[in-house]
Amino acid sequence: EPESVDNVAERVRSVGSNFTAEELQELLQQRNSSSLSESLNKVKQLGATRDALELLESVWAGNQSQYPHLAWQSIADPGVRLDIADILLQAAKNGDIAREPADVHEFVRNTLESDSPRLVGQAAITLSTFDRDEDVPALEQIALQRDSRTFPSMVIALARMCTPAAESALTRIETVASAP
Repeated sequence: EPESVDNVAERVRSVGSNFTAEELQELLQQRNSSSLSESLNKVKQLGATRDALELLESVWAGNQSQYPHLAWQSIADPGVRLDIADILLQAAKNGDIAREPADVHEFVRNTLESDSPRLVGQAAITLSTFDRDEDVPALEQIALQRDSRTFPSMVIALARMCTPAAESALTRIETVASAP
């Protein structure tokens, strides 16, 4: 039986290290996608070793034959995929992996079209890691809908982006939002 997430996280925290590939494999065996997502958030907070990041790259690529014991149905959950994308993007941005997997941006961008406000918000925050001007119009369009479930995430995502296009979008959103 896999060790509990809290026990693994506490062990990682107590030795002041990052999650290893072995520990990450334990976490990726969780059948409940909400629990798995929660575990991946702990990985985001505490970090992962290079071998753990390589495992996540392999998981992102869908190498099920290499890791048949993982909970692939949970891993396929869009929220879990966003968590994995976020970890890989941050690792690429920090230089911990050579580059982001090719289809990560497209997956995150497409998630903006989800019917789930939670997923849309999560995708926006993850998308902000890319700092790409071409993402600004989609974020701005969602923000201008002024849906209280997604508006804060869009503004936070645009504010996190370090581009003139994002700054201009925030100004336009402020103008529209403050109009009577």
